[in-house]
Amino acid sequence: MKFNKYFLLLILEILISTHLTNAQDNKWILAKDKDGIIVLTYFSKDSNIIGYMATMTVKESNINNIIKIIDNVNEYKNWFENLKYAKTLKKINANERYDYYLTYLPWPFENRDIIFHQTTKIVNGTIIISLKSVPGYIPKKEKITRINYASGYWKIIPKEKGKIKIIYQLSFDPEYNFPDWVLKMFIVDAPYQTLVNLKDLIK
Repeated sequence: MKFNKYFLLLILEILISTHLTNAQDNKWILAKDKDGIIVLTYFSKDSNIIGYMATMTVKESNINNIIKIIDNVNEYKNWFENLKYAKTLKKINANERYDYYLTYLPWPFENRDIIFHQTTKIVNGTIIISLKSVPGYIPKKEKITRINYASGYWKIIPKEKGKIKIIYQLSFDPEYNFPDWVLKMFIVDAPYQTLVNLKDLIK
């Protein structure tokens, strides 16, 4: 049984078509451009930090509706790709809170969890929802790997003719040197599908 699982894992690594480790260090590179959603990826030259920046523009959307969706962390599991569970741990006020995410990984890797300190502000009409990891906010859980470093944001930018540009960016240390097919799931497939799902909710 163990042999079969390891054999399957090897085949997946061989067949994966996107070779992320060939990406240029310290530069954002295009990883996916499909159906109006663009995903850029990043690899740090001097650390284990990787990242993504996913963008899309939606037409004739209500900006308050978008903010309401992104603000409702308890529903993230229904549209965030590979997210098993999410909840708000503590709400300081309307613009500041602490949230918990639990992310799924395939066997044989442990699931990851992360605690974010989230703050919201408006700068020149752009709504910026900043995310910063606070790994010691709650104790670690058994058989779940805690993400110690992560930093990112949502940007909601009003454009002309009622269009709204949405940027979702995150850089983090995955706490392991994953093979390409897992990295692709982390920083290409997940942010892309998350924006696909968000677009469906916005409609």
